[in-house]
Amino acid sequence: MDKIKEFHEKAMDIVEKAYMFKRCGDMYNAFLMFEEALALESNAAYLFDKQYSEEPSRSIFFRSAASIAMKCYKLDQSEAFIDEAFSGKPTKKEIVNLNAIKKTLNDVMSLMRYNDVLFCEYLIIGIECLENEGVKAFYPLDGYLSDDGDFVKCFCFMYDHLSPRVRYDFKKGLVKAIHQIDLNRMSYIIVVDLLRILEYIDAFIFIEVIVKRFFTGEGAVCSEIKKAEYVRDVAINTIKSMMTKNPIIGTEYIKSVIMSNNFKSHNALIAFIALCRVEPKRYVDHLKLLRMYIIDAKKENDMLFIDESSEIIKEFSQCVNVEVIAKGLSEIKLSTVDNAGPELCDNWFIDKLFCGHCSPLKIIINSSNVLSICLREGAHFDFDISCPDDAQKNFTLYRYLKNILYKNEDEDIEFHRDKVDVGGIRLLVEDVNYRI
Repeated sequence: MDKIKEFHEKAMDIVEKAYMFKRCGDMYNAFLMFEEALALESNAAYLFDKQYSEEPSRSIFFRSAASIAMKCYKLDQSEAFIDEAFSGKPTKKEIVNLNAIKKTLNDVMSLMRYNDVLFCEYLIIGIECLENEGVKAFYPLDGYLSDDGDFVKCFCFMYDHLSPRVRYDFKKGLVKAIHQIDLNRMSYIIVVDLLRILEYIDAFIFIEVIVKRFFTGEGAVCSEIKKAEYVRDVAINTIKSMMTKNPIIGTEYIKSVIMSNNFKSHNALIAFIALCRVEPKRYVDHLKLLRMYIIDAKKENDMLFIDESSEIIKEFSQCVNVEVIAKGLSEIKLSTVDNAGPELCDNWFIDKLFCGHCSPLKIIINSSNVLSICLREGAHFDFDISCPDDAQKNFTLYRYLKNILYKNEDEDIEFHRDKVDVGGIRLLVEDVNYRI
């Protein structure tokens, strides 16, 4: 009995720690703690083995082990513990307790046998009642969730422990549920949580439903929902994060979002990088598609645009190869100092790419007066800028880039002993490589 007591007390201490992690929303460490506790509690239970005379202790320990097994998603093991408890001679009170835990287990196991239609009904009820009932709305899986922690994190952790077949039906059911739920009647916080769950599960079928429910379809989320614009911002970010894994579908849907009445200019940079992630060689086309939106965003809040565009361009330089950038620069629409209409051009794009020590790329000019570009940090592979056929465009591009070099010549100069022509001015330096 001393060994049983030792195992049990250690198990209960660990269970207490597990609940502490669960209350904080740390489901991963809670899961590890429950597993550790299960090993100890099952050892304690099996020390009773066939000692049927040790009741009600025997059945209580097996019930305890069954309960912990459910907490770490070991449903078959939990069922075995319950059967073992019933195989003895449990008291009437303990039979009531065992029947209660068996009902919960059966409910959970029946849910694991749901198809997409049943999952749709289950999720609709849970999502619509979540605001009033909390996680209890998701019975019988509410035991795996946490009211006090991050609901989304808990829900996604629970999803991770579904079998592959159940996950497939769960995802299909979730798509059907989102199509049917009246999002305009729900708290924007729950809608955002729902988007976070979709982003975590990250299935291509979610891109279509997000686009239709939040941007293009009839009954798309409108101004009735509190903070509808904020919700759409989250939605487009969700699509962006999904697109890398779902390039073909994602590209067409993001373009339909851009063309919809619900697309806002402050999301233009996010849409740009989303397209560049999956179609990097067409980055110039993406700039053309979004040019007017980007210009409007700059006009609306110039300071915010400066911060956001810097981050977006850094991300752009990571997802688009430098060689691809070099080949496309000649197609960028630029305005020089003496050329009117810079607001209709992509000067901001070139400035963010090359100007300042924080820019991701640098321009290099060699002794033959040829411009090339490379990453500012890391491996330095230079790629010459392609010359366009249009002489005027060629002149505009080279003049603009050389102006950048000329304005920043004092910031970062490497000496290599040579003569260089910058912006039409012959400079005699010791082989200059101009870095912005």
